[in-house]
Amino acid sequence: MTQLALSDTDGLYYEYKEPTTDTGKTFVFIHAITGDASMWENSIAPILRDAGHGTLAYNFRGQANSPFSPGLELTEAVIVDDLVRLLEELSPRNSVLVGLSIGSLYAVK
Repeated sequence: MTQLALSDTDGLYYEYKEPTTDTGKTFVFIHAITGDASMWENSIAPILRDAGHGTLAYNFRGQANSPFSPGLELTEAVIVDDLVRLLEELSPRNSVLVGLSIGSLYAVK
């Protein structure tokens, strides 16, 4: 399990595969509140990787394998800040943000 530690009690579970070609993009998936990282692995991510692209999918704090502090309010700002931190930490090459439902809103913030 790959996890970015945000603090002693908080973290983000993620699945990251780098592009395998020089022209490959890294598709960063931001799911709906009711989704999780696995939804991308069960559909589009393998197809993109077969074409030489990379993928990054993660779970918001409080979702599977992404712990959070009791009492932490998981606001839009927290979710967006977490995405920014993950991107800064991993520095995926040629990123393309892909949001589903409210994930689209987080992607444009």
